Amino acid sequence: MPVHFNITAAFLEKSHYRPIYAGDDYDYGFRVIDAAGNPYDLTDCVINFTVAKAYGAAPVLAFSSTNQLQISLVGLPATGQFCVHLDEETTRALSGTWVYDIRITTKALRLVHLTSGVFEVLPSVI
Repeated sequence: MPVHFNITAAFLEKSHYRPIYAGDDYDYGFRVIDAAGNPYDLTDCVINFTVAKAYGAAPVLAFSSTNQLQISLVGLPATGQFCVHLDEETTRALSGTWVYDIRITTKALRLVHLTSGVFEVLPSVI
């Protein structure tokens, strides 16, 4: 039986309204919901956030929820919420326009592509 997901992402909204500047810290929250609109329980799931210069290009950044400094759950896993943390060093290295993918490995060990998109990191004076 296929698993269908929807994702709502503060990251997508913020990238349109608030620019990312190189050298700043950014935390972006995401909420995973199932096809019925209910939060997807992220217990025992691994979340991966991958960044590349273009689709099909080699990744320049690969974050995983196995490192809570990179991706962490927000509240209980049953809420379906997680946060991707881009620290000062990471944003400084990512000046320019980038594409990203978010995938999870479910507790049933199924790899599921949640979403992908584009974001831009603007250069900083400092």
